[in-house]
Amino acid sequence: MQGAVAEIAAGASSTGHAVAADCSGGMDSTSLAMLLAQCRTARAEDLGHAAVAVTVHPAGTTAGGDLDYARAAVAYARTGLAGLARTVEHLLCPLDDRHLPYGRIGELVPATDEPAPSTVAIARFDAELALLAGRGVGDLVTGDGGDTLLGPQPGYLPDLAATRTLHSQALLLRHALGWARLRRTAVWPLLAGARAAAARGEPGEAARTRTAMRVVARTARADAQITEQLHGITLHNPFTDASVVEAALAVPGPLRAAPGDYKPVLRQAMAGLLPETVTARRTKGDFTPDQYRGLRTHLQALTGLVDGELAARGLIDPAHYRALLTRAAAGAPGIGFHQLNPVLATEVWLRALHQRPAAARWTTTDEDPPPAGSTNSRWEVF
Repeated sequence: MQGAVAEIAAGASSTGHAVAADCSGGMDSTSLAMLLAQCRTARAEDLGHAAVAVTVHPAGTTAGGDLDYARAAVAYARTGLAGLARTVEHLLCPLDDRHLPYGRIGELVPATDEPAPSTVAIARFDAELALLAGRGVGDLVTGDGGDTLLGPQPGYLPDLAATRTLHSQALLLRHALGWARLRRTAVWPLLAGARAAAARGEPGEAARTRTAMRVVARTARADAQITEQLHGITLHNPFTDASVVEAALAVPGPLRAAPGDYKPVLRQAMAGLLPETVTARRTKGDFTPDQYRGLRTHLQALTGLVDGELAARGLIDPAHYRALLTRAAAGAPGIGFHQLNPVLATEVWLRALHQRPAAARWTTTDEDPPPAGSTNSRWEVF
């Protein structure tokens, strides 16, 4: 696992210019930042640039949460890991109300192959990219996909239910009890659901994770197009690489995603690179409050997007979706951002496609001789 991730980090680090990694203080991105610093150690004289570990944080906040964990990781690299002191630079990216979710989505999002996952957070993403570009960074490594691949989830329970051995059935009961305690729910629905899925012969947890990672990897390409178009930065997502995915999935689900054991595969793979304060972390930054603030701040602009490309195609009911946005901004229960964000991202994407300069190809009329190799008989713009 470490070798697969390190190989991708080394590739990003070998471009000859400055390279950065997100460093949120969580295991995914922070591991990558430390690996980049390690890659720079051997070639620091040739490259002349330190690896930049960038941490976004609320403006005015100087301590607490992600900041403390990120600082602990960088301090550990400089003092606890021999040779890394001069190859890692910690860069802070303060964000304020100008960078709330949903801000400037109609202004900043360029045309991409498909709607980008970063669309609703484009103001924040652009601020980070602009800061890095100003420091000469040409490559950015992120931990995107790490939660999907390595995060704790009970999707392996049907696999245990399908294996009719005493050991697997005992493990099923023990892990189901663990998940029930974590979720503060009864254990019987988990057990019944696992056994029903096994009886239906549904794909196993590894197959479902591969499918999910294909989606993450494909949509990440749209984010990569954004970084390239806005600031000329190449985006790298090691956790979506096939070699990393297969290395992770080689570990059985009960060992990879057990209840109460947060990302054990990554923790063991990166042993020695991260301080204990980071590997023992059991919390995760939550941007839900920012999403609500952004939704309320930009509600008028967002409701104005509703009567657009999707409505013209009959794909959404503008009145219904406008009411949904308004209720969500008011904090009404039962409305998730997963109901809002894909629609907004698709609307913004369609508008960006239509606003870009048209690509054109030459064809000829029936009266003119066609160019060599052309089989078309008219002028087309698309």
